[in-house]
Amino acid sequence: MASRLARVSAAAARACGVRAAAPARTVAGTAARAGAALAHPGARTFSVAPALRDPSAGPQAAGSGPAGGAFAPIVDVTKDTFEREVVNSPVPVIVDAWAPWCGPCKQLGPMLERLVAGSQGKLRLAKVNVDEEKQLAGALRVQSIPAVFGVVGGRVVDTFVGVVPPERMTDFVNKLADAAAKGPQAPGKSELAQRMEAAEDMLFSTMRAVTGRGEKEGWPVKPWLAAARQQAERGEDLPAPPTDLPKGVPTDLPTITAVVEDAVRMFTAIADAVHAGLSTPSPPQAEDVAAGATAAILLARCHLATGEAELALATLDKHAATITQATNTDSGFEDRAAKARSDAVAAAQLEGLEGKLGDLKVAAAAVPLSAEALNALVEALKAADQPEAAINFLLEAIKLARKEGRDDDVGTAKTALFAAFDSLGAHPAVTAGRRQLGRLLF
Repeated sequence: MASRLARVSAAAARACGVRAAAPARTVAGTAARAGAALAHPGARTFSVAPALRDPSAGPQAAGSGPAGGAFAPIVDVTKDTFEREVVNSPVPVIVDAWAPWCGPCKQLGPMLERLVAGSQGKLRLAKVNVDEEKQLAGALRVQSIPAVFGVVGGRVVDTFVGVVPPERMTDFVNKLADAAAKGPQAPGKSELAQRMEAAEDMLFSTMRAVTGRGEKEGWPVKPWLAAARQQAERGEDLPAPPTDLPKGVPTDLPTITAVVEDAVRMFTAIADAVHAGLSTPSPPQAEDVAAGATAAILLARCHLATGEAELALATLDKHAATITQATNTDSGFEDRAAKARSDAVAAAQLEGLEGKLGDLKVAAAAVPLSAEALNALVEALKAADQPEAAINFLLEAIKLARKEGRDDDVGTAKTALFAAFDSLGAHPAVTAGRRQLGRLLF
């Protein structure tokens, strides 16, 4: 739990940024082209304050420094100067991806410049205009702006997207300082692996924001995003989000929908790139294969969220070779893929079951009540992951039968309700149902 909360904080911030079209790119191998593992959704921002540059240097060329060859505190970088100015920088670098039209970038940019100006040479700011440097922006995987990357020794140690509160900025700088104090580190996870780790946490957290489920319940079988949209269309309130969600995780349905749509595009691109790379003379490295397998599994999860169970199954079939190869180095992929497949099969069956629920409800409501019809409806609703609906139906049946003086039907419905309570165990719906039954009878 703690690791998930820690990892999601950076990915969560993307919901606060200005969404921008992601440049077309080949996913596998972009880390090498970027010169570092800059694995996070990205951004765009504004011009550098001239007052913070060396006044004797005249107009600043990208990557130039003051006299004597020292590194300039604030530089504009291009794909040609990125390695020199960022990867090989002797001090920690804040990489700011921006565009002149971006409002939040204009708010964040001066904050970063003041931060660097007050660091007494211990930090530098490298600005990437994504409108002019599309190839570099693509390598950095910039998708929304402003996006900021903290780089120490050519290694990304922290990222965020959007205008963040002061305490988050302080935490960001502290991480750069800590990484600089530790000196050169062994190579970490690949760019794709880092990106998938953050994306998985973000997707899981948005699901929790919508459903209220905890870590132990895991992914739901039912199409949680599609169900939430239907609730909103009916004017119903969504459950209150959990209080332990990481800061920055969106809780409003439009933003959550946008996050999932962005995730589908990203997972598709990465899974397809790795899939295509498997048949080339230079296949992806093991970590990138693992990232491709993760992307495929999460893409299937996205399809399940939107009620496309057959598409989820097709996705798992298409990328079976990637998942199998990833399993060779991490057996956990086999279990994750198998669980996603079983959930997709159950969801597909659920879609067929939804059409039968109407007939089952008609049969269960027929007077006199039939224990067989009531139990059939309860089992169908449980299979459809709607235990609350099953309990509410039986409570309404008891209420109506009491009102109409049908004592035998009251007993039949109560028996079915107690059986439902027993089968559901410690489900929260049982506690609420028992409470409502007590009010109804007494």
